[in-house]
Amino acid sequence: MAKVKTPVIVAIAVIITAIVVFGAAYYIFVLTKPPAKPQLRIGTSADYPPFEFIKEVDGRYVFAGFDVDLMNWICERIGYEPVWYDMPFESLIPALQSGKIDVIIAAMTITAEREKVVDFSIPYYNADQGILTLYERRAEFTSVEDINKTTIKVGVQTGTTGEAWATEHLVAEIVGYARVYDMLQALKAKHIDVAILDSPVARYYNATDPDLWLAFTVETGERYGIAVAEGNTELLNKINNALREAFESGYYDQLIEKWFGGTELPDPLVTNNAVGIIFPILMVPLIVVKRKK
Repeated sequence: MAKVKTPVIVAIAVIITAIVVFGAAYYIFVLTKPPAKPQLRIGTSADYPPFEFIKEVDGRYVFAGFDVDLMNWICERIGYEPVWYDMPFESLIPALQSGKIDVIIAAMTITAEREKVVDFSIPYYNADQGILTLYERRAEFTSVEDINKTTIKVGVQTGTTGEAWATEHLVAEIVGYARVYDMLQALKAKHIDVAILDSPVARYYNATDPDLWLAFTVETGERYGIAVAEGNTELLNKINNALREAFESGYYDQLIEKWFGGTELPDPLVTNNAVGIIFPILMVPLIVVKRKK
């Protein structure tokens, strides 16, 4: 019998070793790798600090804010990978109905009209309406009577409860804007006299922009909820259970302190209707302003 040459034996040994190593690596890195989390497509309108906005972190633009932190935490608890989509507020419910997104969190008030087409979570925040004007015009507007005139132009964000309240209670000219930033720029340019925003957002701009003034608030007793597609009970139950955990664990209180307790003022940026192009806005400094007397 002919002897097998040493080089042949070495080659066979190398091949066998490579197969063993590759097999072990495949087992470790592929077969034992935990399955990827399913994605949860989250719709928001990222022009509403301190609830949702876009800021730059380490050279990247990211979603930030109270709602963003809360929803990311919920996703971690219920086993989803959050994927965020920015769009005008009035486009959120149609996007949910058409299946483009799975959930909405956008400081959205639970209303009977909206409950006809989406399902809401348990409430997670209470709010009223705030009336913003220019600081230089603060003496002109101190009550509803001052803006309830046909000569007054009132800015609102289209599709919001602020727009609904203004339409129902005011004889003033109502001017709608898709984005809050556009409305505030119009206010500064004196194209409108006042702007209506949810009270927490109005208080934020009052505290951070020296040109703006929170004239007064209107008690509307609104409650924010997270919206899912009508009939999606499984996802809704998961979100509600996570919300209850956030309340009971103290995490919710931590978020309140972070975003409303003065520990972190956001530096919001403007986006253009969720197509990924982002433009910085310099109108809001990162300090609580001190106005001249």
